[in-house]
Amino acid sequence: MKTPITRKRIRNHLAYCWWKYALVVVAAVVGWSLYYSTTRYRLPENKTIQLCLYTYGDPIGLDAYMQRVNAEDMTDMESMSCYLGSLDEQQGEMELTTYFLAGEGDVYLLSDEEFRRFAPGGVFRALEEEESLLALLQNAEEDLQRGWMQYVNTTGESYGEEHLLGIPCSALPGMEKLVARPGEAWLCVLVNNGNDANVMRFMEILVQDALEGPLVEINMEEEEQ
Repeated sequence: MKTPITRKRIRNHLAYCWWKYALVVVAAVVGWSLYYSTTRYRLPENKTIQLCLYTYGDPIGLDAYMQRVNAEDMTDMESMSCYLGSLDEQQGEMELTTYFLAGEGDVYLLSDEEFRRFAPGGVFRALEEEESLLALLQNAEEDLQRGWMQYVNTTGESYGEEHLLGIPCSALPGMEKLVARPGEAWLCVLVNNGNDANVMRFMEILVQDALEGPLVEINMEEEEQ
């Protein structure tokens, strides 16, 4: 004879076996998370370009510019965006160190302090042999001189020849509306960006556009209001 199912029996069953159901739910969630993380589409490294902003500026305007370049000039890229990093001195430095070691980000927009702290360590790509890029900046040689420096070893000693490790935003008039202090901001390319050809193509477009005028159009009606 079958035992009848009553509310009391159900309550007793749940009181003693609830953990089994909880375990099933947890296992299902973990299983789905693992399945999603291993099967979801990942953007190829050579199809993405990220500009990381670590100085006071306009991340929304920079992101809008990246989107426009993606739509008009670099349509072969699947994603182009601007990332705003932490501006807290301690947290920002830790975040930058982690990003550099992991090869995250491609182009960095840094404060003068961060540029001079990290550039001698060899994290940025030397730009002096990029003839087409430097040709655009032939009238900004005086500004560019500030970006030349030697590498420094772990003991703090300089060695080797000087390299051009960054482009000062003071040489790029179109950056004025997007960076709070253009005279103290630098554009740098991560040495291990994993997408060098496309990143340098973007740098040339960015520099050319910034020399011609504002990177983002300003709505004069909104400005007057």
